[in-house]
Amino acid sequence: MKTISSQPVSNPGMGRGVRHIGQVSYLVIGALFALAILLQVFLAGGGIFASSSWLVMHRVFGNALSIFPVVLLVLALVARQSWRKIGLNGLLLVLVVLQGILITVPTSIGLPLLEALHPVNALIIFGLGLALLYTAWQDMQHSREQA
Repeated sequence: MKTISSQPVSNPGMGRGVRHIGQVSYLVIGALFALAILLQVFLAGGGIFASSSWLVMHRVFGNALSIFPVVLLVLALVARQSWRKIGLNGLLLVLVVLQGILITVPTSIGLPLLEALHPVNALIIFGLGLALLYTAWQDMQHSREQA
């Protein structure tokens, strides 16, 4: 009588395929995130220089953007990025959450000047997003050279 082994089958090639999918997906989502931040800046500019109704679009789109860092963090794990890069993806998520707080909480606690940190934090988010995108690109190039 034959028994079926409960041990998982080890297939290193399969792990590389999943990692590669994670790397490519990370690059695509990361690039979309960077472009979406540029669109956010455009919407904010429209709200300042054209019509305040643009700020409504800026707020709604900003709320939708908060899903990107969550997806990037998951993809960083799938792509088996270093713990340092995974931590930086976590920081990106924290900064995006902070972005919403910076526009709502300061006035309610009597410190409206702190709202000026909202665009500063946006620059930090954009810079960190680009840096993570660049290092992910380098990692993928390095993986290709190893294959």
